[in-house]
Amino acid sequence: MPAQNNDARASGVNPFTKYDRAALLRVRTVAALLGIHTKTARRRIAASAMPSPMRVGPRQTVWPAGELADWFAAKHDGRQV
Repeated sequence: MPAQNNDARASGVNPFTKYDRAALLRVRTVAALLGIHTKTARRRIAASAMPSPMRVGPRQTVWPAGELADWFAAKHDGRQV
């Protein structure tokens, strides 16, 4: 029996809507919700394939959950982001 693929890419369900729009998400959380590795998330940021995070400290970056929810919805609705 094949393994189930429960990541966001397979289901198309917006994983960010379960968070308050003002919640701040770190790269590990974002990567886990998207079903990708943190390194892949950073590559996508560098390639402008996903929104850039905001810096909240010298070694910490975060995304507002609402911004990611909007980006994910636009990406999966076929709109250009």
